Amino acid sequence: MEPLACVRTDMAPKEPYDDRTLLLIRYLGGELAEPERLDFEKSLSADPGLQGELDVLRSLWDASLSAGKPLDLDLDAEWEAMRGQLPGFGSGEDRGRAVLSGRSSALRLLRLAAVVVFGLVLGISALRLSRALGNEVASAGDLPLELVLDDGTQVTLNRESKLTYKRKAKPGERKVKLKGEAWFDVTPDSTRPFVVDAGEALVEVLGTSFNVSAYEDAGQVEITVATGVVALKGKSDSGESIVMKAGNSGTYAKDTRSLELQTRANPNALSWKTRELYFDGTPLGEVVQILRKVYGADVRLDNPALSACPLTVTFLDQPLADVLNILELTLDLRVEKEGAAWILRGEGCVE
Repeated sequence: MEPLACVRTDMAPKEPYDDRTLLLIRYLGGELAEPERLDFEKSLSADPGLQGELDVLRSLWDASLSAGKPLDLDLDAEWEAMRGQLPGFGSGEDRGRAVLSGRSSALRLLRLAAVVVFGLVLGISALRLSRALGNEVASAGDLPLELVLDDGTQVTLNRESKLTYKRKAKPGERKVKLKGEAWFDVTPDSTRPFVVDAGEALVEVLGTSFNVSAYEDAGQVEITVATGVVALKGKSDSGESIVMKAGNSGTYAKDTRSLELQTRANPNALSWKTRELYFDGTPLGEVVQILRKVYGADVRLDNPALSACPLTVTFLDQPLADVLNILELTLDLRVEKEGAAWILRGEGCVE
């Protein structure tokens, strides 16, 4: 494939994408605020044409997400193939230019297809489409990732987590979107609240440090506050919220849309970041789940009867091998390495 700077893009539509096109892209990219998203979905029900355009873009969008790397495509051929499937495009001396009105459905579909097809050719896919809307995306892989936002706010992303934020935020606005888990140390600014879009819940602060666990496959969003004050509410709940202070935690249950305040936070909520582990009669099954999260390691129990064994111990930033050695001695276990997995073997505990 040609270098990026040499790939021909001159056959792409020259005029800017219209508002309708950008709305469709923002919807697929999860960039619409809740009220805007609800209004858009109402429009889909009332406008079959809009739904058709969304279906076209979604199929191409999905293809871009699954591509994973630049595709070896012939740009001219792709354009010609696309032109041949849409009515109203000239041939001969009209070749390569639309003869339909800029408001026509066919031209709009062409724009939608071009956004993603050219994105595929250039290897930009959905990530670059998001950046075209002014967004930056930070993704953590196998290790946590630290970053500093423009306002000085410090963020640590947990493994396999993603943060989306504006390169240049609107005046008076500080808002990020989180998928996964992250620690925030927010720069105080009484004129601009800092908002975390955590999927189905919103977190709002002025200046504080806190942890947000907002995994898409989890049943709840969980907040743990270290300093300052944090407010948590559901996106679909207009007025209800809970306010948490240092040492508190709060949850938003996705299925029941209910909020719960806990005055005593989970002592291991920040263990993935600090590697400080506090167990007080904690069942070994729960300990193993925490170790998997903190160390990103495959730790397993060979015998389900081990799950109920209680453990009382504190670990302060110790290597996983040392932690497992303590478990082996404390609970009379055998720890064996099988490939990349750590297997804990034993007879179980008598209740």
